[in-house]
Amino acid sequence: GPAGPSINSAAGDAAAAEPVATQCPEELYDVRDFIWSLFEQFTDTLLGWVHQSGAAALPVVDVALVAAVTALFETQAGSSRLPDLFRPTLQEHQKILLQYLFAYSAVWGIGGCLGSTSWDKWDWVVRDVFGGTANYPGSSGTVFDFYLDVSADGSSVSFAPWESRVPAYTFHPDQPSHDILVPTIDTCRYGSLLQMCMGAGQPLLLVGGTGVGKSVLVKAQIHGLHGTMGSRLEHVVLNCSARTGSKEAQELLEASMVKRGSRLGPPAGHQLVLFVDDINLPEKQLWGAQPPLEMLRLLLDRHGIYERWAPL
Repeated sequence: GPAGPSINSAAGDAAAAEPVATQCPEELYDVRDFIWSLFEQFTDTLLGWVHQSGAAALPVVDVALVAAVTALFETQAGSSRLPDLFRPTLQEHQKILLQYLFAYSAVWGIGGCLGSTSWDKWDWVVRDVFGGTANYPGSSGTVFDFYLDVSADGSSVSFAPWESRVPAYTFHPDQPSHDILVPTIDTCRYGSLLQMCMGAGQPLLLVGGTGVGKSVLVKAQIHGLHGTMGSRLEHVVLNCSARTGSKEAQELLEASMVKRGSRLGPPAGHQLVLFVDDINLPEKQLWGAQPPLEMLRLLLDRHGIYERWAPL
């Protein structure tokens, strides 16, 4: 089939995108234009391969894949580990930082929807496309086996194996068996993405078979955020079943919030994390809609939901 649309097509036409672009301070126009050039240079090729040759774990539209790249890029670019990233005069080392940051974001943002049967081919495509721009090590493993390793002063970056970050497992006799999480490469790489996205307020969907440890991993990362943020973190768990409706889901969500003016939200200075478990289970209606998921879609798209019990 044809290659996926360009970044301009995914974001609307150039005229529609221009007001957003002009929000960038004038002294950073060179940095902005370089980032834009990376999207224009690589996005079409990667999207086209995913559509033509990739086996997706679940289908994702192009605009969502590009949005995932931008979300990961923005989340990592905002890290205090990279103080030189947005200096006004674009230097060569800034370009290298941005290239590696973009490559890592594209690998996961566009390739994250692929099933494991496509990982080896995706690895070959990424290494070929980004060769000379952001070089992955030639050791064994795929591009998913490497993380973005930033130097202590934030001036340089490279790809390093996740294997080097797997901590030693410590057994706790009093820990319930269903809460035990033995560290592996998978728990490190998925856990890092989860931690990063939750900390930045970005939604993330984990897809996998029954019993592979998705729920335990999410709970472990929420526990880790509690250790970092303390009482400033609130979290609520929505356990879905075939009988879960939008009314029950909304009541659960609203019960964890407080009224702030005319709106509901977490207490001032707090962050609320919503963990939806077994998101595929709510019963489908005649035309395929699942009401609690439509409510969550509205929450993500419009950053709010309607007051169900408001007087007319």
